[in-house]
Amino acid sequence: YTDSIMVKRFENNTNNNIYIVEFEEIWKAYPNKKGKENAMKDYIKARKDGVTYETIVNGLKKYLMYCKKEKKWYKPKNGSTWFHQRSWNDEYEIEVTTEDLQMDLTDF
Repeated sequence: YTDSIMVKRFENNTNNNIYIVEFEEIWKAYPNKKGKENAMKDYIKARKDGVTYETIVNGLKKYLMYCKKEKKWYKPKNGSTWFHQRSWNDEYEIEVTTEDLQMDLTDF
């Protein structure tokens, strides 16, 4: 192996470890914990594709607010489905303030 290949592998492993830690934090807040392994794979892929942690977390906050608002009829998606569909990009019919997005995931 050349040094550049070894460095690249180290960087990939380091990023994967960071992404796994990030995912575990997000997963704690996700309401329907089904399909964790697939959800993690899709999370890591999204991060490698350039989606930021903040984008995913803010999308989850909006989704959690929507689930709470519509709790009488809405059942949250399986975790694997939400991550696979990149549902952090979805638009939810709720009012979101800057303060809402500054809340910690554990506040939901």
